Amino acid sequence: MRRLALATLLAASSAHAAEGAGCSGAVAGAASGEFTCSVTVRVDGAKALLEIAPEGKVAGLAALSPASFELPSPLRPGTWTLATLGPGRARAVTDGGQAFAAQGTRGEVTLVIEQAERYPQARGFYVVSGTLTARLVPERAGGAGELTLDVRF
Repeated sequence: MRRLALATLLAASSAHAAEGAGCSGAVAGAASGEFTCSVTVRVDGAKALLEIAPEGKVAGLAALSPASFELPSPLRPGTWTLATLGPGRARAVTDGGQAFAAQGTRGEVTLVIEQAERYPQARGFYVVSGTLTARLVPERAGGAGELTLDVRF
């Protein structure tokens, strides 16, 4: 039964990402490149979980997670910053191994959800549109440079 529920959830998540208007972004700073992405928003009780994931490798980066944050539920259009988002982060690691993040009080994130509608084919999922801008700073003290992310979904 658990496997069936997980398979259904994964299928719904994939279908949800496919139905969106698209997701694309750009990285600048310590690495630069463009990427396409997927956005998944799932409501779990009193919180919504937003995940933005790149599709494929981004030039100059060994890893990229543009956004993984909690939002209050019910989900609605609005603007959030690191100060108003729930737990989560935006993170990237360059091909050279330098890690950058925006989390807690370090870096900056502005998430704007312009539209949020329930996804009718999968209970608990939403289709959203909006933007994410982030300034990621070195995770290690004394690290140099920064990365900026601009994502449109």
